[in-house]
Amino acid sequence: MFGSLLFLPWWFTVIAAIAFLAYFNAYEILFWGLFGDFLYSASVTEFFNFQFIFVSLFTLLFIGAYFLKKRLIFYNV
Repeated sequence: MFGSLLFLPWWFTVIAAIAFLAYFNAYEILFWGLFGDFLYSASVTEFFNFQFIFVSLFTLLFIGAYFLKKRLIFYNV
């Protein structure tokens, strides 16, 4: 995750985060989202000058993965 945040495009980092959440209970994904926002964030005028896009997206992905893993039959808890 650290390498993808530093050297790869944002869309690859999001794909890596989804894959990371699929295999692990990755609480640290929230830290990586915050780290990515501190590095590259800029105010987005379409979102009312909201600055923390990565951490918001990764939080939503984390919550979604948490509830989805509970409902999947083939996932070992």
